[in-house]
Amino acid sequence: GSIVVILLAQAAKLISVGVTVGFSSYNLSMLWYIIPAGILGGFLGSILHIKIKEKAINIVFNSTVILVILICVYNIITAII
Repeated sequence: GSIVVILLAQAAKLISVGVTVGFSSYNLSMLWYIIPAGILGGFLGSILHIKIKEKAINIVFNSTVILVILICVYNIITAII
């Protein structure tokens, strides 16, 4: 459901940027790492989802969200100081 909406929205944005300003102003060198990491993460996630209990998946997910929030707070504080 919602992942399809995200995929279509991001595809529309990529097309919009490609048609209007282009990608030359962006540093795309990290894509060689990001794309394989995303694909690998998708495969590993589907394997782990089958092998790990739902409670453990929820703990990992919630811990990751908390970590991302803490990193964002840290970045905000260092940007202010």
